[in-house]
Amino acid sequence: NNANNNANNNANNNAKETIRYAAYQTPNVSRFLLPLATALASAYTGRPSWSIPVSWTTGSSYSQQLELPPIVRETYAEWMGNDGGFSAAVYAAALAFCVQRKVSLGNVLKNGGREAVAKCVLEQQRLTTMQGKQPRFLLNVGPKEIDLVKLALKLSNANPTNANVNAKNQVGMMPEVLILAGLRALSFNLVLRKLTLSGYRNDNKNKSLFRSALGQALLYNVTLREVNFESSVLTDLGEMIGVAWAMNAQPLISRVNFSNCKLNGKDLEGLRNGLARIWCGGTALAESIKLANNPSVPAKAWEEFFLAFVDPSTCGYWPRAPPPPPNLSFLQELDVRGTHAIGPGLLKFAPKLNGLRTLKLSSNGNKDDLSMATEILTSLAKAGAPLERIAGENLDASCDAALFAYSATLKELVLDKFRGDAVSLLCGWPQPVPALAMTIGSGYSHSSDPAWSSPSGFGFSPGTLTIFNDNSFVVDAMYILSSCDYENGLKKLTVHNMHYSQLLATAPMLTSLESFLVYPTSSSYSATLSIQRSMGVPRVAAFWSILAESKTLRDLHLPDQLVGGNDSDELAMVGRFLKTNRSVRSIGFDSPFLLLKVEDVKVLRSAFYGNKKVTDLEYPSKARKFTMDQIGEETKKLWNEVALCKREIKKLFQRAYSKYNSRWRDGPNRQKLPWVERIRVAKRRIGQIQRDQKKIATLLEEIKQCVRANKMAQRLQDETKANERLVRREGQLEQLGEKKKKFATNLVTKLNKAKLRGRQQKSAKTQLPRSTYYKSSNMWPSNTPPKKRNGNPHSYYNYYNDPYCTRPYWWYYPTSYNDTNDWMYGSDASIYEMDDDGHRDSDTDDAALGGMLSDVDGMTCEPDDPWSNVDALVQQVESDYGAVLSPEYIALLHEECSELGPDVVENIRGTLDDGAAVSSKLDEIGEKTDAPPEMIGNIVDGGGFDLAAMDIALADIPEYEPGDSIDSDDAGDVVDMYAGAGPRDLDDGGPSFGSSRHAVLAGARRRARARKSSRLMRRVREDTNRRLQMGYRRVDLITGKLQEDEKPYGNMWPRDLVESWVEETQAQQIKAIAKCNFDLPAVSTQPIYLLKQFSPDNSYLSSQNEIDVVLVTQCSLDRLPNLRAQLTHWTGKTSVAIYLKPSECRVDAQLKIFSAIEEARNNVVQMCDGHVRFDVAVTLVEGCIDDEPYPINYLRNVALLEARRQHLRLNTSLDKSAVLLVDVDFRPSNHLFKALHSRYAARRILSERQVVVCPAFESLNETCANYVSELKKLVDGGQAEGFHLSHFPQGHGPTQFDLFWEKSMQCNGRDVSEFWQRAYHIKHENLFEPYIAMASTDAPLYDERFQGYGLNKVSHLATIASQRGGDFTVLPGVFLVAPAHERSESWAKRYGTRSDETDFNRLALKGLYYNFTQNLESGGESVISDNTRSQNDLLWEQIKRMNEKPDECNPAPTQPGTGLKEAVLCY
Repeated sequence: NNANNNANNNANNNAKETIRYAAYQTPNVSRFLLPLATALASAYTGRPSWSIPVSWTTGSSYSQQLELPPIVRETYAEWMGNDGGFSAAVYAAALAFCVQRKVSLGNVLKNGGREAVAKCVLEQQRLTTMQGKQPRFLLNVGPKEIDLVKLALKLSNANPTNANVNAKNQVGMMPEVLILAGLRALSFNLVLRKLTLSGYRNDNKNKSLFRSALGQALLYNVTLREVNFESSVLTDLGEMIGVAWAMNAQPLISRVNFSNCKLNGKDLEGLRNGLARIWCGGTALAESIKLANNPSVPAKAWEEFFLAFVDPSTCGYWPRAPPPPPNLSFLQELDVRGTHAIGPGLLKFAPKLNGLRTLKLSSNGNKDDLSMATEILTSLAKAGAPLERIAGENLDASCDAALFAYSATLKELVLDKFRGDAVSLLCGWPQPVPALAMTIGSGYSHSSDPAWSSPSGFGFSPGTLTIFNDNSFVVDAMYILSSCDYENGLKKLTVHNMHYSQLLATAPMLTSLESFLVYPTSSSYSATLSIQRSMGVPRVAAFWSILAESKTLRDLHLPDQLVGGNDSDELAMVGRFLKTNRSVRSIGFDSPFLLLKVEDVKVLRSAFYGNKKVTDLEYPSKARKFTMDQIGEETKKLWNEVALCKREIKKLFQRAYSKYNSRWRDGPNRQKLPWVERIRVAKRRIGQIQRDQKKIATLLEEIKQCVRANKMAQRLQDETKANERLVRREGQLEQLGEKKKKFATNLVTKLNKAKLRGRQQKSAKTQLPRSTYYKSSNMWPSNTPPKKRNGNPHSYYNYYNDPYCTRPYWWYYPTSYNDTNDWMYGSDASIYEMDDDGHRDSDTDDAALGGMLSDVDGMTCEPDDPWSNVDALVQQVESDYGAVLSPEYIALLHEECSELGPDVVENIRGTLDDGAAVSSKLDEIGEKTDAPPEMIGNIVDGGGFDLAAMDIALADIPEYEPGDSIDSDDAGDVVDMYAGAGPRDLDDGGPSFGSSRHAVLAGARRRARARKSSRLMRRVREDTNRRLQMGYRRVDLITGKLQEDEKPYGNMWPRDLVESWVEETQAQQIKAIAKCNFDLPAVSTQPIYLLKQFSPDNSYLSSQNEIDVVLVTQCSLDRLPNLRAQLTHWTGKTSVAIYLKPSECRVDAQLKIFSAIEEARNNVVQMCDGHVRFDVAVTLVEGCIDDEPYPINYLRNVALLEARRQHLRLNTSLDKSAVLLVDVDFRPSNHLFKALHSRYAARRILSERQVVVCPAFESLNETCANYVSELKKLVDGGQAEGFHLSHFPQGHGPTQFDLFWEKSMQCNGRDVSEFWQRAYHIKHENLFEPYIAMASTDAPLYDERFQGYGLNKVSHLATIASQRGGDFTVLPGVFLVAPAHERSESWAKRYGTRSDETDFNRLALKGLYYNFTQNLESGGESVISDNTRSQNDLLWEQIKRMNEKPDECNPAPTQPGTGLKEAVLCY
């Protein structure tokens, strides 16, 4: 009703504004409100009703019409899914966008709607697995993390590699809309715990929308523990993010990543305020801070940021006494690279980080910064931080001593842009560091004094060393390493930006390594070949000889460096190396410049006759590609050689041609012999290439089998040795098993006690289901300014639930964003009707939408008991006992316990550390014994763990009771917002225990009890914070490494290696041939016309004479009997082109042609009772070269052009002209001529421009049917079938012969109108080659490059299909049938006895067809000869002149002669 008053005002509103619906005189309002209400219920699945920005306002006259059916629980559960309604909300937003913008729906709807979104969400999950088993409770909780950018790109069909998600993609769906929808769907989601939004470019156009959506998500979501905004543009949004976190009811953020977000000082200040409110004296523990690559933040802002967590009083927004400093013992990762963070603030911050495991920092290179970096590292060492990973930029040797302090814990050290002397880091560590992996040299620069000091000889080297050759760092480093003691601890060496042969001088040092990898800089063939030639083949061979003496080398990988072919035999050197060496187990040498030769591969294969140690050999995929490319180039050259020779031979015959000398071919036949020999040599070379590649593939397959056999044998040997080692360590493993059992016992006991304290409300945090925070809107911000009581801000937040009064500081919303009404739900007061106190009117609770959802009210996907997830993990102690020490299990247990309160974490911290220590010891034993985890687990786990036996000793835990329902007035009193106290059940049972006086005091008593509980929990929290001064010593909460290990690529060997290799070789040859120029037919440029001119008497046609169909065909002299039979069954006009070989006599050929046509004419006269229905035009085409393939498509073009020319003798245009394109072997059925000359054919072919398919059959003998009934009997008897249907169904299968028979048998055999009425449509498919009738002007010319047998009709039909959209019409009741006949000579040349000649011809055809398809897809025209093009141009010029001057250009036709010979003109 409210909309009625504003209907006129809103009529002219912009389309992008909110749409308001008005109901006037609608008899049944529910008829259109039902789908609207259902859509809204689905779109806002999982959200509390007060957060839905929709209210239903109806008058009394409609009250009886709004009884909408309730949403059943099953339907709502389906909408909810396992992601808390996230998929339903995103889907609704995508649908709304598509409807509003009228754009394609993309993958969102095409692939299943909401299910498609849910599927994409599940695909992103990396659910923790425990020894191959998935934790059962994770399946109940659902997905835990969401990457909105990847989700939006996939749902919108966008390119995942395109970083600009704001750009509109090809289907019109903007990924940015889906990102905004995903953020809004996260606002009240109770499932997802990690938000990733990386690479999002926040443009100015949608900045306010993004600000609003992001603010809502971070303000209202109470489950997110980790946010990752890496590389997203968040400039000027930091303050909004901090305010949202500061006003969140239950913020759990523990890990933040704002790296490369273009933050400024104001942004960092805003983040500081929000994070300080979460971590200072709160329930969330800081675990990871990543703020790298934000150079715009000034040093002063960084200092204030760190000081806020050292002394919270430095923040000026605490209205009362500031909270105690946060517990930073659990902060395990700090990344401030590429910033100005190094300073006094970070120096004061460092002593608090006694649990830090990963540190990434950078200096600006000056002395003060370097000195400060050293002090920070020293301070961390004094605090006892167990640093395992350090990444530093712009550091120098002054930091060495500070780094050496972490020798016992450090596992990974990455030093980019290191300066000056690195001798101490390379070989000067004070104690062995076998677990340390150090990376140095990238961006290396000399200091003012570039000289390196000499090694002391008493130090140790890292166990794993990765060095880069920037500014010749590798040269100096390898010199230092080679002058040290080989037993200094270095086992794994990786060198970047060098060629392996350049390390010849230090090759003896390499023999003591266990792993050696070299990655070159250059990726060009010429540069690599230049390095190899500068070193010389003997020196390269010497390198391999020295390396072969190693007794310890196990892994050897030299990618992108070997050169093969005629330039080097390095592959053979590798083979000889493996013949000598017996220590290498894994080797890789794939290179994009390695040309595989049969001889080199044979040497490599011979190494495996005696080498049984290699169990992992990298598949040479790059070498294969390079080899295939070389094959393609060589094949292209050979094909060009063949084409050149053919052109030269053609020129010989053209120059020698003489019509006066019958032996004019003798000279060219002798002169062509050298050219023919060159052609044969080229073809033999192509065949040799294929045979060599098959041999290489066979050898590689044998190598593959050898490696596989070695792997199986080595596995059995390793298992035997591992068993022996485990037997010796059995006592130690049994002791670890007892420690593991003790760990499980202590864990269950301590969690039981913590759960009991939580039930008794003695924990540091009220343990509630997360959905409790959404019971009422009064616990969340509104646009109503807070009231003050006793000078302090007060509102329905209830200040005692926010003991440090942080929320009122911002007056419940950022004042700078006050103009954006939609930045958070509930900010627009016009959405709801409020009373004087700012409460929502209770009348709206009875709205139609609320009635529909009444049955599912409170239904969530989270467990009712907040301890449910921890209980599931405890149950896994018994069900998956082998997995309870896994890092994933321990980290997951910490994550769940941290949400229950810091005191819960404090109780189990030592137990988890003990479990991690046992796990580390088991991993160490497994590494030393090479025993698989299953074997160790069988000894350690023993009989498992009996959880039921412990239940007797454990205290009984009362069942969780959610308590009384929370109304809007008291919601703030009973909900633990952030640091507040949860309610206790009233002793007196609430307001119902006595008189109304007591009922009036019930609210005040409840508030007083809440204040008391708040003070109690604050003391518990502060006591816990003081006790928690030590984080985990062994538990790693942040998985992952600083830098991914270099891994060999291409190790997957194909299953059918030989077949795949041969296929790839042929594919490359096909592509190479396709790029060459294909010869056109070598025929005489002056065809000989033997004309029996078309008769001007068309009396045998229908009286209306609406269409004139000409049968177009071609043949050679040996097919004249088939031509005679075809002309006998076609009583109309025919145009035929006949090919004459150079060795065939023209005079004899003419006599045979005349005889065949005369015989056919006589047969037609007899069939027509003396009335002649016979017109034929014959064109004779002479070949020039004996061995040239049959020019089939050239002949078809000649016959087609002649058919058009003959029609123009009698007409001024081709408007009534049509052609029937068939081969000479086929005979038309009796009614085909009549059907194609009917008025129905004229309408379909000429008016509607349809392409009509005449179904083709073949008889298995010489018997051919004339009628459908006769053909049906032959087919049923197995004497006929669809043409080539049994062995090549692609050719005519799309005709759908079953449907043809169904339609044909329903037709009256003599009524052609029924044929056309029952005609059916089909679609063109690949390799479809039917015989068709179509308008003459629509018929494209044939591609004359197709000569001989194969794909000539296929190419022509593909051209027609591309022009006509692939639509064809099949005409039932008529057909074409071919009798059994021998295969042609052209077939034998291509598919006959296997030889180099036939192989080459098939390969050439494949290359031609590939070229044709590429040309067709690009819109190119068919390739024709100059002669055909000139004849076609003359024909269209004639049509043009006729249209301009029809009387002059269309003389009266001459009467036909009475005899055949009189009508023949030879010229």
